[in-house]
Amino acid sequence: MELELEQEQERELSLTLKLKTRPVGPFSHHMLRP
Repeated sequence: MELELEQEQERELSLTLKLKTRPVGPFSHHMLRP
């Protein structure tokens, strides 16, 4: 279970990193939402 948790955290980290690398603008928040 610990391994699965670590993998989940890594996935979330990579996701947040991808979001951070995106250009930040007034429309960024609206773009992220479906």
